[in-house]
Amino acid sequence: MSFLSTLKALFKRPARRQPSTRPHAEPAAGQPQPEPSRPAATPRVANSLPPATGPTSRNVRVAVYYRQSGMQKALYPAQYFHGPTGAKLTFPWPVLPGYELVEITGYIDRFPPTNQVIYLLYEPHLAAPVTVYHRDEQGHLLTAPQLHIGPLNASFTAHALADYPLAAGETATQQGHFTKTAQTLRFRYQLSPELTREAAPATYVELLAAKPAYATPNAPSAYRRTLPMHSFWRVFSIAQSTTGEIWLDLGGSLWITADLTMPQDTNPYLPAPATLRLPDPARAVTFTPIHQVAVVDTFSAVSLWTAPYEMVKPDRLAAGSTVQLIRLAVVSDGSQWYQLSTGAYVQGMYLDLTEA
Repeated sequence: MSFLSTLKALFKRPARRQPSTRPHAEPAAGQPQPEPSRPAATPRVANSLPPATGPTSRNVRVAVYYRQSGMQKALYPAQYFHGPTGAKLTFPWPVLPGYELVEITGYIDRFPPTNQVIYLLYEPHLAAPVTVYHRDEQGHLLTAPQLHIGPLNASFTAHALADYPLAAGETATQQGHFTKTAQTLRFRYQLSPELTREAAPATYVELLAAKPAYATPNAPSAYRRTLPMHSFWRVFSIAQSTTGEIWLDLGGSLWITADLTMPQDTNPYLPAPATLRLPDPARAVTFTPIHQVAVVDTFSAVSLWTAPYEMVKPDRLAAGSTVQLIRLAVVSDGSQWYQLSTGAYVQGMYLDLTEA
C-alpha cells in the first residue's frame, strides 16, 4: 500500500467510543438502603431537645440570672442547675416587690447539649394605692379614708379601727398585694346593737325613775335632759339587741331602755278628745320688742316660720340650741311666737326662757 493510501485509511478510522456509564447495581433484598441527603432543619428556640429516654453520656449546667432590664443589677440570687441533656428543666420565676417581669432570654424547658445561660429581666414599676373606708351600719364615715402606698407586688395589711365594734361577718384585718390597679377595702361597724323589732305589747309605759333618752338604741350619748319620773309615754315598738337588752321606741327619735318602766294600757294625763280648732284667718297679732336669750327645750329639732302661721322655712332649729329673741308675737288665739335675731319665728312652747 502506498503512503497516500495508508494516510487516507488513518483518517477514515472511526472515533474511539467512550465507555458507557454502568448503572448502579440494585441492592439485594434485606440490605440497608442509604438515605438521600436532606437540608439541615432550623433549630427551635425552645423545646428543641427530645426528652431523655435513657442514660446520657454527660451532664450540662444551666445558669439563671435575675436582673434589672438594661442593667447588670442583680435582683435575686442566681440559680444553677445540672442535669443530663434532654432532661426536664424547671426554675423559679420569683415575684419581686417593686418590679415586673418583662422578658426572659434564652428560655428552655429541657437541658441543652451544652452549658447555657437564662436571663429573667425585670423593670421597676410604681404600684397603685389602696384606699380603706370605715363606715357604720348606716354608711356614715367614721374617719377619713386611709391611703396605703407600697411597692408593686408587696403585701399589705389593713386594720380595723380598735375603738368601734365590727359588724357581723367582718374581720379585724384585710390583706392583699399592691398591683398596678387601684384597690378599695371597706370595714363595716355596728355602732348600735343588732335589733329585732316587734309590736309593742302595751300602748303606754310609765317611768318609775327619771331616765335618759337616746336618738337611737345604744347611741354614744344621751339627750341633755332626762325624762321625768312617773311620766307616761306612748310606745310605738320595741327592739331587742343580740345581748338581750330591750329598747322602747317612743317616737320622734326618742328611745329608752325598758328597765325601771311599767307597761300601761292608758295615759291618765291625756285630756279628753277635743274638737279640732282651725286657725282664724282674721286673727290679730300683737308685737312687743324684747331682748332675751332662750334655750330650745325639746328632744328633737323644731320648725322655723317666716311669720306666725305663715310659711315653714326649710331649715330647722336643733334641740338644745341657744337663741337670741328680739320680738314677742301674741296671736289672738292665745299662741305665743318669738322672732329670732335671724328674722325667723318659733313657737314659744318650744323655748325655755328661765335658763337664759
